[in-house]
Amino acid sequence: MSDSLQLKLYGAVFAAAFACNAAYTFGTAEDMTFTVETKEATKGDSGKYLVKTENQGMLQVADSYLNLHFNASDVYFGLKEGHTYKADTYGWRFGLMSMYPNVIAVEDVTPAEKLEALKPQ
Repeated sequence: MSDSLQLKLYGAVFAAAFACNAAYTFGTAEDMTFTVETKEATKGDSGKYLVKTENQGMLQVADSYLNLHFNASDVYFGLKEGHTYKADTYGWRFGLMSMYPNVIAVEDVTPAEKLEALKPQ
């Protein structure tokens, strides 16, 4: 196979992979409201920031290059248990590959009366 043909083939494979990733990222985007039940930072090579919610199942907070979201740690550590958030998310739960919907941006929308109840006595 000539070098030119091989380069074109690699370029086509790269373009197809990028297009599939973009279609998944932007095609599954949704606004979601959830209340944080617990949080867990898993360890190891595939360390993840996971958030168990009261009403939306398990979510993940991870960087997303296509969304220009590079502050997953800040978002994760800013989430507080018992608080309710409106969030921009994308993705589906796919157990076979340990995939969860990914949280991109959050806004705390916890009602004032609930915030008062969450305060330490």
